Amino acid sequence: MITFELAKELKDAGYEQDISSCKPYKPRLSELIEACGKRFHSICRNKEQKYWYAYPFNNPGHVGGGSTPESAVARLWLALNNKK
Repeated sequence: MITFELAKELKDAGYEQDISSCKPYKPRLSELIEACGKRFHSICRNKEQKYWYAYPFNNPGHVGGGSTPESAVARLWLALNNKK
């Protein structure tokens, strides 16, 4: 799950939202991966750091990271869409 703050970042960056809601939408992992599209490559967890990393295809400079898989992929989406 992602934090309210990260959900707000997604909303502010143009991530698709439910128009009927005034609260930022907290997407599921599968939705975030789908939003990254063919640019998404993989996600893995560093067991020692207890931290998740999401990787794109052919662009090592855009790596998303977070304490949950959802937050890592959300940050990857932000990076891929030049929103952060």
